[in-house]
Amino acid sequence: MRPKCSAIWTYFNEVDDQTVRCNLCNQTYSRKGRGTSGLRSHLQSRHKTEYTKYKKCDAALKKAEVEKKQTAAGVSLLSFTVHGINDNFKRVSLVLKCVTHEERHTGDLVAQKLDEIREEWDIPRQKLHAMVRDGGSNMRRAARISQIDEYRLHLTSITVVYTFSFGG
Repeated sequence: MRPKCSAIWTYFNEVDDQTVRCNLCNQTYSRKGRGTSGLRSHLQSRHKTEYTKYKKCDAALKKAEVEKKQTAAGVSLLSFTVHGINDNFKRVSLVLKCVTHEERHTGDLVAQKLDEIREEWDIPRQKLHAMVRDGGSNMRRAARISQIDEYRLHLTSITVVYTFSFGG
């Protein structure tokens, strides 16, 4: 049986594969495996007040689903992470900053953003040991401008690797 995704199932329970029972009037109806349109028709014709509530709920759910799908669409992120080891030689990874990148993705602008984040965290340039990047020429340029060794991986995000020094 498919999971019940429609809000209409608030008002009905399945008796078996072909029969449902209305929770409001206790009437049973044969569905014969069909969709939920017959259930909506029953609610609309027999339980008008509840049908109005259902329509509002259904509309709100559909709107929320659309907004959820659109929230991350077309958003570019630039992240600055550090990786190292602690005093017990356990691997440590931290996201220092993750920012939206709304401008053009030129190497100059990416390098500028990376340098701003590095300066914000007071990380000297010589402490940056590697930049893991995707294959874009803009990322190659950003690494070159920032004077960071680069390693190409098939990723869609940029990760700057910072090795913690033992001496401070």
